[in-house]
Amino acid sequence: MKTIKVFGIILSGALFTLLGCAAQAEGDRSAKPQSPIQISIQTAQKPVAGQSIQFTVTASSALAAENFAITVHPPKGMKLVDGVLSWNGAIAANEQKQISFTGLLPERGSHNIRATAAIYGKKGGRFAAHSHYRVGPAPVRKSVQRKAPVMRNGQSIIEYPAQ
Repeated sequence: MKTIKVFGIILSGALFTLLGCAAQAEGDRSAKPQSPIQISIQTAQKPVAGQSIQFTVTASSALAAENFAITVHPPKGMKLVDGVLSWNGAIAANEQKQISFTGLLPERGSHNIRATAAIYGKKGGRFAAHSHYRVGPAPVRKSVQRKAPVMRNGQSIIEYPAQ
């Protein structure tokens, strides 16, 4: 009888613990983690392909790091007119670092400028954040006009004209 009581107490304690862990895990799903690194790309004027454009990349870290890097990955065909495309050094917690550059983008096409901010660990690990800036025309969406539904063998058929 004593064994059954002790077993019952242990079982109810284990069940209480499991239910508490399940409730805690359920609550964790709704919380989205925030990256400790933030990065953005801005321009002072509206970019126009074929003209020189000045960009400013701003990065910050909620963590202090000895090896923090900012790297800009320019689009193919961009010519660097002035400034730098990378920086590496120490950063204090909640500090901001900026790099600026002026680039001449090709006249045709759309161009995607990508910037990365990363913390490099002493043992080779890396934690990074990315930002993209698109210059050029927006993708074109074709609208397709459909014909009126046709009844065939008791089923409604919708036809689209050949493109």
